[in-house]
Amino acid sequence: MDKQFEDQKDWVSTVIGGLQGRAGRNLEDTIAGTLRVALKRKDIKPESIKLRQKIQDDDGIIGPKGRDYEFDILMHNGETAIFEIKSYAETEDVLRFNDKVELAKQKLGLINPSKIFITLQKHKDMMNTCKETGVELV
Repeated sequence: MDKQFEDQKDWVSTVIGGLQGRAGRNLEDTIAGTLRVALKRKDIKPESIKLRQKIQDDDGIIGPKGRDYEFDILMHNGETAIFEIKSYAETEDVLRFNDKVELAKQKLGLINPSKIFITLQKHKDMMNTCKETGVELV
């Protein structure tokens, strides 16, 4: 009986995990789309907003050599903002985002880009980490 229960528990965890992942991705897509619409000001051109850009860590600066990382970027009037959208995030996600910004700065020659982390749930540890790393939490 215990084996059957464990198998069912594993199956439920797999199904719910898949649903949560898809729901999170859909929410992130929705927020990204909202950003595109919200930022449609006459002075910001659509081509200045680039979502889901890939950057490769050729030298293993923040992870294994050759690994690709994804980020979203807005470049406007000489200013750059790199942002991350997460439906649910942990403190580690903020730290990884900060690492990705450092990689983007080195690879793209960016000088002092704004770092913006967008998430639905914010907890005290995450807020403290954002403050310590200079990441704006939205």
